[in-house]
Amino acid sequence: MHMERKHTLIDNAAEKRYELDLGDGMALAEYVLGHGLIVLTHTEVPPKYEGRGIGKELVQGVLEDIRRKKLKVCLLYTSDAADE
Repeated sequence: MHMERKHTLIDNAAEKRYELDLGDGMALAEYVLGHGLIVLTHTEVPPKYEGRGIGKELVQGVLEDIRRKKLKVCLLYTSDAADE
């Protein structure tokens, strides 16, 4: 299911993380990439954005990108984004 995003999501491969630009902050999803597999290891949403659906927007965008890249995903991660 595709949702309209309010913020820009980029895959910062050099830092091994997805970044959701919030204007005055950034939500992150860190990962480890292997042979056809991506392991999401940590997500983080700035405290001032908690409870606003930013974590959901971040994870949905990340999963859409992973599907486009035809990678297998392991959702073994810690989260500071417990706003859903």
